[in-house]
Amino acid sequence: IYLYLTYYAERNSELAILMVNTLIKDCQDDDPVIRSLALRSSSSLKVPIMAEYMESILKQGIQDPIGYVRKTAVMGCLKFFQHFKQEFLETSLLDTLQSMLEIETDPNTIINLIYSLNEIYQKTQGALFPTEFLLKILSNLNLFSEWGQSAILRLLLHSIIPSLNMNPPDSETCDSPLIYQIMNSLEQVLKFSSVHVLMLS
Repeated sequence: IYLYLTYYAERNSELAILMVNTLIKDCQDDDPVIRSLALRSSSSLKVPIMAEYMESILKQGIQDPIGYVRKTAVMGCLKFFQHFKQEFLETSLLDTLQSMLEIETDPNTIINLIYSLNEIYQKTQGALFPTEFLLKILSNLNLFSEWGQSAILRLLLHSIIPSLNMNPPDSETCDSPLIYQIMNSLEQVLKFSSVHVLMLS
């Protein structure tokens, strides 16, 4: 029903208003699956009227106690950015996503955070991921799925490794403890069965 209504709401302004009201109500449902579906549909609705409600809807989803809802809300932020870039940048959602890097514990939500923030950073020339965050998730690599592990290792290759290449081990500015910490964290990757993960490491 959500898919049907979303498709036709974009072509009918009156239906769009009704759809927005329905989604806002369902984002507060007791069932986390319904909350997640409502978040996904609301962020996929490409109608201007939706932009003014998205910040409050997504912030509520980001603060949800259920990880499944939070990960959907994070991807909703990316869709909001893709559909209404200017409106997104006028909200505090980007700051909220960045603050989640320090406190989020759900592996699936963390991977969605990496994917979403990486794309937003590339298109807005924003900040890079903090080294502390990268080292934290790298040391807990076994908690993530194979797809998540690949995403983390790719992020590591593009974030930390280039700076180390600029300062080789015999350089005075090289951060040797950081190198050893990365190598120790990657040692566990040798036990993984995923060929793609092994090649990235």
